[in-house]
Amino acid sequence: LAFIDQLGGSAICISGCRDDQTSADTKRLSGGQASTGAMLYSFIQSVEHGRARTYGELIVSMRQTIEHALKHGFDWGTLA
Repeated sequence: LAFIDQLGGSAICISGCRDDQTSADTKRLSGGQASTGAMLYSFIQSVEHGRARTYGELIVSMRQTIEHALKHGFDWGTLA
């Protein structure tokens, strides 16, 4: 969702679940340290590795991170 304020700026919300839910798809993607959602994990990886200079780069990088995990046999439903 994108909202435009009165000054023309925008805010973007990227979420893996509703406000009344918790995403905890996997521990495996965080090295077993914490339950995280796939969206949050891919967002953090994209930002930490400098692959999110623009909104478009962020989305592409997040998708690539999740696709990489799926290619390597990660099953979101069984990893938590």
